[in-house]
This record gives sequence, structure tokens and C-alpha cells, in this order.
Amino acid sequence: MEGHSIEPLRAERIAEAKELVDSVFPHQNPGERASFLFLAGEEKLRHRLIYAIPGIELLEFWAAISPEGRLDGISGLYSMREDRHEALWLGWFAVRPSARGQGVGGALLRRAIDEARGRGAHFLRLYTSDSELIEGGDMAQEVYERYGLAVKKSKNALAGVRVSRKGIETVRVNKMIRELRLR
Repeated sequence: MEGHSIEPLRAERIAEAKELVDSVFPHQNPGERASFLFLAGEEKLRHRLIYAIPGIELLEFWAAISPEGRLDGISGLYSMREDRHEALWLGWFAVRPSARGQGVGGALLRRAIDEARGRGAHFLRLYTSDSELIEGGDMAQEVYERYGLAVKKSKNALAGVRVSRKGIETVRVNKMIRELRLR
């Protein structure tokens, strides 16, 4: 992993983490875009209230920090009301483009798998897509496969439109739920 350390995401790194996530996932909905704003400080209570309605609880997030002190990756765990008794979900898995191929994603994923096992989860799940609109998405899918997160469900959906020399094109995406059996 070339000198990166994996550390709990601290309040002073929230803005940097949000910037990374926004750059890796440019097509987020407004709720996703705002979620990092509620992870720190006085906003924690508001965050818990907002996510309690759909039954989501953010548990713990980590940052991959370069030897120079730059946040190069982020991920974490959350639970959902409907499967809280059996699974934890991998959230905001993102690696800075300049840090890809250096083991940062694998280190973050190993940390999440170890933590999910330690919390007694039977499964680690991930909601993802193979959208060509997400730079590096194919690399992320390869990391998920390497660590055993197999596609459990897949649905082809419209992701948006793109203007090219050929004209206006629709962009399709496979939205997937990946799953790893932990025990």
C-alpha cells in the first residue's frame, strides 16, 4: 500500500472526504451529496435523525492517508433496518485516481471486512454499479471480485444521457448488489 495508513475518519477530514467522494461519484442525488456534512460535530444529532427515517445507521468510516498527509481513499460501514440482523453495508468506497493501483482500495476493503466480521455480521453487502460515468468504476469492480463480493442482484437501468459526435446517446448501467458471506 506504499506507505498509506488506514485511520478512522476524523471531523477535520470530513470536507476532504466529501470532496473526494463528490469527484469520484459526480452523479449523486442531493441526499447522498449532503450526507458527509452531517458526520461531524454538532450535526451528528441531525444526521442520526435524517437517516433514522429510512432506517440507515452509519457506523464507522475510515480514510486512507498518504505519507504526505493527503486523504487518498475512504470507505466505511452502515446498517439498514431491513437486514440489520444479518448484514452490514460498505459505504462510500472511493479512491483518488492518483492512488489507484497502489493497494489503497484493497486495504480499505480488508478493514471493512475485518470490522464487519468483528461486529458479528453474516454478510457484507455493497450497492454499486458498472456505470461508465464513474471514472475507475471498472477497477473498483475488479477489487470487489478479488475480495469475494459476488453479484447477488443486478438490474439494467438508464443512467443518463451523453452528447457526443454521434449525437445524443443514452447511457445504461447495471445497478448491482454485491455480497460476501462472512460466516
